[in-house]
Amino acid sequence: MDALDPNRELFDRFAALKRDRRLRFALCTNNVREWEPLWRAKLPIDDVFELVVDSAFVGTRKPEPEIYALTLERLELPAAACVFIDDLDVNVEAAREAGMQGIVYREMAQAITELEALL
Repeated sequence: MDALDPNRELFDRFAALKRDRRLRFALCTNNVREWEPLWRAKLPIDDVFELVVDSAFVGTRKPEPEIYALTLERLELPAAACVFIDDLDVNVEAAREAGMQGIVYREMAQAITELEALL
């Protein structure tokens, strides 16, 4: 965990979109239960995300369809109203199959440009 550096630029951009455009953000993550206090302490999770769906606590993980359905259910949003960003093609493809727009994160400028185009 000590070697992981948060992408502050991305978190700042998400926070600005939340504040300025009133966008809602949720985090759907594959994780290990014991690591939760470690990664949460390093990231501004509660400042940006209104919802965290963590595989370690919900019994399903990306790219299983159930985790996307659970996230949408908890957000009370239709899939078509959501954009899913992930660095793994397989996870983005599963989100698309669930009806969301999808962006494969390769680098910051590309992901933000694609997100802005979808908004």
